[in-house]
Amino acid sequence: MQRFQCPQAPAKKVPSVGSPKKKASERRKLCGEAEGSREGFSLIEVLLAVLVLGLSLVAFFGALGDGVAIVASASQYETARTLMNRLELMEPLDLEDLDEGEDSGFFDGEYRNFRWRRIITLEGKEEDELYRIETRIEWGDQRDPGVESVETFLHLPTARREGWVKP
Repeated sequence: MQRFQCPQAPAKKVPSVGSPKKKASERRKLCGEAEGSREGFSLIEVLLAVLVLGLSLVAFFGALGDGVAIVASASQYETARTLMNRLELMEPLDLEDLDEGEDSGFFDGEYRNFRWRRIITLEGKEEDELYRIETRIEWGDQRDPGVESVETFLHLPTARREGWVKP
């Protein structure tokens, strides 16, 4: 057991094991402490420490929840991008018979909560043959919808000249 020793007090002979302990008031006098001071923390200090710790934990767990939500949302957008690429293989655009309109459908298997929509509109004059193609992947419900959209412009005369479409 270690005995109390005031750092400011001059080095004294260490009492033997069986010697009586000094009273707290004597120790305070040796170290120059005020008569009313006590050792330990007051109730207010403990309550403030608990309050600060509680607020820190609330902020930490709030940020952690937001981070989890962001990761889940990013995962859905990444899945939508993958499905958009898959759509181009499953439902290729027929450039030889391109008409204005809308086409849509659903994915199957593990992606059954995702749906697709392709909207083709003529931009400008009909003789210009410039089309805007919007491909959308949608998921979720009306309360929390998610949409990933890509717009492409297609100029048919250029497509024919490049060999994308048979003349």
